[in-house]
Amino acid sequence: MKLSDKLVFGNRQINNRVVFQPMEGCDCNTDGTPSEFTKEKYRSFMKSKAGIVWFEANAVCEEGRTNPHQMMLTKENLPSFRAFVQELKELALRENDFVPLMLIQLTHSGRQSVNPIIAYRNPVYEEKRPVR
Repeated sequence: MKLSDKLVFGNRQINNRVVFQPMEGCDCNTDGTPSEFTKEKYRSFMKSKAGIVWFEANAVCEEGRTNPHQMMLTKENLPSFRAFVQELKELALRENDFVPLMLIQLTHSGRQSVNPIIAYRNPVYEEKRPVR
């Protein structure tokens, strides 16, 4: 088995076994949309010929973010995110003759959020990491 070998999952073909793993950059705009720096990062991933590009942690709401510059996907910014994904697909097709499988990691950081949400108290956890 080689990195250049294709993978097939159901009706999906992945052109190779190279994966850009999600790594939260916290370099987005405060509304959660990708900044120009973030966009350049993903454009370079798409040009790399990787078989899978996995988007970093995308908070599902403002209070679920760990950082005010974390990527966030909401109803309000969905159109711009959709347009960016389309741009990335076109770029990959033009540069590589294929579009990698694109995944997104959705998250809510709960206790680790900028504004923590406490669903329950855990004395063992909170002994080392108190939550107010």
